[in-house]
Amino acid sequence: VVELGDGTGTIDYWTILRQAVYFDSRPGYYQSAPYALALADETAASGADTDVVSATLDLDEFAQGFVAPPGLTQLRVSYSRLYTATNASDNVYSTLWTLTEDGYLDDLVEMMPIGESPTGWDNRYWELIQPTDAAILAALSGRPLAVTLAMLSDRQPLSEMIWLDNIQVMACYQRGAHSVYLPAVLRSFGTTVGPVCTDAEPDGVTTRGSTDLNAVCSGSFGAVDQRDYYSLRMPAGVTNVRLSLYDLPAGTNWDALIYEDVAGYPMVCQIGTIGSADKHKDCTLSTTKTYFVLVNAGAAPGAGQTSYKMSVTQR
Repeated sequence: VVELGDGTGTIDYWTILRQAVYFDSRPGYYQSAPYALALADETAASGADTDVVSATLDLDEFAQGFVAPPGLTQLRVSYSRLYTATNASDNVYSTLWTLTEDGYLDDLVEMMPIGESPTGWDNRYWELIQPTDAAILAALSGRPLAVTLAMLSDRQPLSEMIWLDNIQVMACYQRGAHSVYLPAVLRSFGTTVGPVCTDAEPDGVTTRGSTDLNAVCSGSFGAVDQRDYYSLRMPAGVTNVRLSLYDLPAGTNWDALIYEDVAGYPMVCQIGTIGSADKHKDCTLSTTKTYFVLVNAGAAPGAGQTSYKMSVTQR
């Protein structure tokens, strides 16, 4: 249940992607509750599980997607678990991912093992909490995320199994003041407003910031934000432009690209120059098409290596 802060809330349900039901009524064998989740290392000889990674690897995974509230202050994943026939070459773990706008797993944020001891049913949890994880929580606030529980196994005896029950994701957040922020542009009487670049966070290929031709975009990246998107506003009749990326942190190798804003997003221009020196690329665009710019770090930046400047100017 996600509380929205005004006395209402929403309910999101876990989704089973691939399901197999295990039940054994023989005396002396463990019988799980009918609502418990079971992840099983089924051997190649049994042939019961056809959803496998390879002849020597089997992956069972259970996932829940959700949207983290703004102002995230704590994220806790808790569950009960029971192991049987543990095997050192099998790995069971809980992970936290960011999601793309289409619901696909994007960036891995955390991977926490589900330990084999103590034996029997045991209540476990892991969490991100302020102030220790303040930077990660800030980067995750307001973003679509997913928690998964998974077993990656070797398809060999001992045929390990794990039962999971009472799985919960708790997200706490700081409610802000009920304020409305209106953007204001100040100019002297008789003058015009210059070109503007507006950032959007969190952003994606369909939820972008925007930039005017000849505007300067001052952007930044974070631990789980390695791509920035800007819709490109082009004046009528302009086709010859220069895409520039500059003021980059030393040692980085960031890139900037222009894509056509249609299905499939064909790339029409890319800087591609290696290194952190100022770089640019001259491009020719069409007056009948629309475009957007992607600035891509490719990987999480190091400490103090977050900011850049990007512009699209008329040649």
